[in-house]
Amino acid sequence: MTQDNRLTMGRISADGVKLVASVALGDTPVDYLVLTPRGDVIYSLSGNQLTSWRASDETLTLSGTATLPTAVPWQLALLSGG
Repeated sequence: MTQDNRLTMGRISADGVKLVASVALGDTPVDYLVLTPRGDVIYSLSGNQLTSWRASDETLTLSGTATLPTAVPWQLALLSGG
């Protein structure tokens, strides 16, 4: 996450960090950001708006959004075992 509310993905190697992809997340600040253990899906929570992103070698792709029916959740977490 950057200060201007962008989700940025990079690759770390012996040569340093290489920026791979970056997407704007809009005006609403992100409250929680969760990465799956395999690193292929990223979930962001902004208020009661849940968004999922697919991360591949060179891209971040929006894979879905959902407006949660309750007030702002207290926490976002992944359960092991899927």
